[in-house]
Amino acid sequence: MSDDRFGPTSAQRRNTEPGKEIVMGSRFDANFWDERYGSTDRVWSGKPTALLQSEVGALTAGDAVELGCGEGADAVWLARQGWQVDAVDFSAVALSRVAEFASHAGPEVAARIRTIEADLFDWEPREHHYDLVCAQYLHVPSELRSRLVRRASAAVRPGGHLLWIGHDRSDLQTGVARPGHPDLYFTAEEILACVDSTDWSVQTNRVIARDGVDRAGAPATVHDVVVRLNCHATRPGPVDGGELSPENR
Repeated sequence: MSDDRFGPTSAQRRNTEPGKEIVMGSRFDANFWDERYGSTDRVWSGKPTALLQSEVGALTAGDAVELGCGEGADAVWLARQGWQVDAVDFSAVALSRVAEFASHAGPEVAARIRTIEADLFDWEPREHHYDLVCAQYLHVPSELRSRLVRRASAAVRPGGHLLWIGHDRSDLQTGVARPGHPDLYFTAEEILACVDSTDWSVQTNRVIARDGVDRAGAPATVHDVVVRLNCHATRPGPVDGGELSPENR
């Protein structure tokens, strides 16, 4: 997706607006997101993620999957570049937006996108199937994130790329609209710890500053984490990330 999604544990809460509090667990529920997407014509900006464009723009197009695709701005951008894209999300309403957005881009682009309605922690991609696996601003608790990264890395073909982009934990100190739970954020080192370093080379490991606004609308500097890994041309079987127990899904 081109903006951000935060996934919680059921016990966590955060303030979204002054005087409002929601149960964090609801934000990792398909019904919550169906209702949110259905309440407005568009939740996100409709613009592709700039960091996705800069990281992927020079790569040779192939098969890609976007994890947590939202309304599809990034999936459509990838398809415009010639990628065959699997766009995965657990919100049926979001996926209908993807199809609509893709149709507006033209039949050639729309034909390159396949939507998949699935919970990322239940969905099991084919091993070594994609040239690019990417997740933009998909923020979930660390235990779930580590297992998701392992599963995602197993789906990358030799020679392919794993790309993880998110808000940096330092944004908690800026006053911008972010959930106040450090466990939802990650560092490059935490992503790298989820893969076998002998099978991957680090292409990008950066924290990048950009302009934003705080909750009061005042200018603020925010930061994004960008990690892109290249899978070696030959490697053994995928890292075993284990299965998620029902209580952790």
